[in-house]
Amino acid sequence: MMEEDMHRKIHRLHVGVLEVDAGEFVQYRDLGSKIRTPVYAYLIEGGGAEPVLVDTGAGDAAMISAELDRFGLAAADIPTVIFTHLHFDHVGGAAVFPTTTKFAVNRRELEFAASGMMRQDYRLAHIELLLERVHTPGAMWLLDFQGFERQRILPGICVAQAGGHTEGSINVFVDTADGIACLCGDVIQDVHMQVIAPPFQTNHREPRMADNSGASQAADRAAMKAVLGQARWLLPAHDDGFAVEDGRVTGRLSSSKTPGPVEALQ
Repeated sequence: MMEEDMHRKIHRLHVGVLEVDAGEFVQYRDLGSKIRTPVYAYLIEGGGAEPVLVDTGAGDAAMISAELDRFGLAAADIPTVIFTHLHFDHVGGAAVFPTTTKFAVNRRELEFAASGMMRQDYRLAHIELLLERVHTPGAMWLLDFQGFERQRILPGICVAQAGGHTEGSINVFVDTADGIACLCGDVIQDVHMQVIAPPFQTNHREPRMADNSGASQAADRAAMKAVLGQARWLLPAHDDGFAVEDGRVTGRLSSSKTPGPVEALQ
């Protein structure tokens, strides 16, 4: 009998489109011009373990439900949803999940979301939904961190405080058959413009931060550099997946599955 592959596989789900100012996604880039950017969630499966969803997107319940349906799953079939952070474009489909689904959230991020900081990026309806779950037995899984250590919380899955984008953003690290994948939320939003060819940067391997961050420039850049040094695969919420070697982006994933085939950078 063949031994079951204990590694995880990751599928990218398309769960929305945003129209934003270009200078918001990459600091000082084409200020005043609008760009359209996709919004992604990620389904983690395999490894002999239950499926896990990371983020629920910017769309409504129908959008995340339709994406899960492609894999023969309904919202009630997902035991755990991990949120990288709680901006509206990452929790948009949260209401479709029953309270039997655990929502894993950094406690600090929930505090930050309810504090009024970055208020334009958090929605009252989402905060109310999450706070109601805090008082519903088994519905919330509040994560707490000391420093930036990784915590293994599920088979093949670790989480760690990110240190960038928002006060409580986290990275999700997944064991795959070809190395560690980092689902980095919005710590990096536009890989080409922030990391591969950042504008107005002269220093070696110096990334360009976004302009919609609640962190300092120093913290944001440190968070980006840390992500690049910790994973074989980089999976942002608003860009394609990328391959990473020795802290440098080396190629772009040419499919929505990780691990997957890689195209060389142009």
